[in-house]
Amino acid sequence: MSKLLYKAISIGASVLGGILAGAIFKRVWRVTADEDEAPSATDARSSWSE
Repeated sequence: MSKLLYKAISIGASVLGGILAGAIFKRVWRVTADEDEAPSATDARSSWSE
């Protein structure tokens, strides 16, 4: 039972960590690039430095 609880907690923490990291990235991008959204990875108009 404890292994199942550990797995559930670790999966939940991983998902919350991913959501938090995405929110932090979006906020940092808005401040540094003065744009509302980050370009997609396949956007041909964006340079490598972006």
